[in-house]
Amino acid sequence: MKRLNEGIALATKKGDNGTRALLEEILTSEEEHIDYLEAQLHQIKELGFANYLAQQIED
Repeated sequence: MKRLNEGIALATKKGDNGTRALLEEILTSEEEHIDYLEAQLHQIKELGFANYLAQQIED
């Protein structure tokens, strides 16, 4: 995340809008992945690992 933000700042400074837009898309995607993983970790904490796995099999 830090590197992507630094890359976006540099691309903006250099006026490279194509690279900036690409990095922003990647950053958005990575933020979504992080949110998903944090939600899964929260469920594991709340349910316990065995119950979490059982829920995954049902879905």
